[in-house]
Amino acid sequence: MGGRGSSSMSSGGVASTAIAPTSMSDQQVAGAISTTRSQMDEVGERLNQLSYRLDEARMSSREGRTERVESAQRAYNEGSELYNQLRDRLSALEDEQNRRRQESQPASRRAFVNSYGEATRRNITSQSYESAQRRLNQRVESWMRGR
Repeated sequence: MGGRGSSSMSSGGVASTAIAPTSMSDQQVAGAISTTRSQMDEVGERLNQLSYRLDEARMSSREGRTERVESAQRAYNEGSELYNQLRDRLSALEDEQNRRRQESQPASRRAFVNSYGEATRRNITSQSYESAQRRLNQRVESWMRGR
């Protein structure tokens, strides 16, 4: 019974999806995201079971407790490592998906709507505000230089 937990935590699921997200199509990325999420759910369930097993090993009788705790801890650590790999993989896939979405959306600049309901692209700031900002920037830069 000691080896059952670790054998079900093999990293075969991560190795099967080791294709770089940049070389995948949009459908492959979406499929890989859903597959990785389901794998993470399965591994998370297994980690919960291993956590309970570790607690039981710690609370067991003195005779052979060290071996049971070490075995349970090893299995939990393997599962935790697999979960972290899956989480990193999911993050990379989602980043790639978000990057592709941003690239596909046109970079349209929205027009500002003033208080009269008119759309305009003109600069809204006043000359006095811009002058005050320049003075403030000069003061901050002088403080940063040590004057």
